[in-house]
Amino acid sequence: MYPFFEVFGRQISSYASMVAIGIVISIAILFVACRREKKSFDDAVYIYVFSLLGVVVGSMLLSTLVNLYVNGFSVNEFLRGGFVFWGGFIGGWIAAVFAAKYFEKEISEFYSVLVPAVIIFAGFGRVGCFLTGCCYGQISEVAGLSYSMSEIAPNGVPLIPIQLIEALFDFALAICLWGKKNAMYKYAGIYSLFRFVAEFFRGDPERGFVGPLSVSQFISICMLIFVCAKVCRNQALANQGQKK
Repeated sequence: MYPFFEVFGRQISSYASMVAIGIVISIAILFVACRREKKSFDDAVYIYVFSLLGVVVGSMLLSTLVNLYVNGFSVNEFLRGGFVFWGGFIGGWIAAVFAAKYFEKEISEFYSVLVPAVIIFAGFGRVGCFLTGCCYGQISEVAGLSYSMSEIAPNGVPLIPIQLIEALFDFALAICLWGKKNAMYKYAGIYSLFRFVAEFFRGDPERGFVGPLSVSQFISICMLIFVCAKVCRNQALANQGQKK
């Protein structure tokens, strides 16, 4: 669509712009959520910032691994860069847990305010993907939109705007999980199911495949198994506590 915006004669990346807007709005949402639930905004934003750093590192690391897996090892592939959502999700989660421990806080107490902010940030990231043309959908004459200036997606071909569909899903999910307990596990489980299905409508072959499944579908299954096991374990421990 519009990979670049022109401001005062200078081109600015649409993706970077959406990420920046997402950070600002997500922090504003984090502030409102903390006020509503009477949690420390200072503690929450410190954890959130560390989480964003984990998102960047994790998403770039997984992208590099996928590039090497798909195209074989080479210096160009190693330095190619890019971002993969599941890498950012896992990296951000790990960074948030360690940040909470560093600040001597219980991370579970902040999930209800952090998760909606994180999802909103991810949603704006997907809007950036749509504008740039990465993570594009399959060809569809019925529900497709065509690019004309993308350096990533094929131009002049009607493609399913799967990035916008995921952005709308993210925004709706953020509303549904607002203030919910165990929001992180609900987010991971629900998104895993959604992403598994959404991958069938993706058209970018460079995302990589593990047998008949894309890399993201394979990770989605692993994440769903992890979440189910974690929830069952927590429930078992809670039941044991009640019996005592």
